[in-house]
Amino acid sequence: MMMAGSLLVLLGGFFKATWKLMHVTGLTTIKWMSESQFILISVGFLAICVSVILMVRKRQANTNLVLSMGMAPWKIPFLFLMTITSLGAEGILAYLAFRRNLNLAAGGFILGVIGILTMGAFASTEQSVAMQWIEETINTLGQAGFMLGCILLHRDFKTRGCDILSGELR
Repeated sequence: MMMAGSLLVLLGGFFKATWKLMHVTGLTTIKWMSESQFILISVGFLAICVSVILMVRKRQANTNLVLSMGMAPWKIPFLFLMTITSLGAEGILAYLAFRRNLNLAAGGFILGVIGILTMGAFASTEQSVAMQWIEETINTLGQAGFMLGCILLHRDFKTRGCDILSGELR
């Protein structure tokens, strides 16, 4: 079930990315490839989540396994989803900011991406009080960069509209 769920998540993202590539290049538009993303990914994460729950229930007698993982197993799929979607959203927003010549906004989004990646690197380190302060400082800087980028990009959209270079966003 875990493998099937992972495959569905992969296919959902793959079909959406393939659809975008074909649409942007003008080759063709296969609507189901775009529309299937949410169906495949949501069912895929459901299968992954159920697999993890079944795994935990099967091994409840061995609580050391769960404790040694350092995180409740049901959180892992959500952490993965959160990280990938955050990186994707901030990457796209940085791209839009660069396309609109908003370098400060793009820099804010890039700072957000660096914050996400750095927090991921710190996840496996010892969790002392000093490390918590370092992590929270990095998280605050990353979130501040994201906020700055959002504010500047939003202002620009309100001023100039949705026209990026050659057409409107859809």
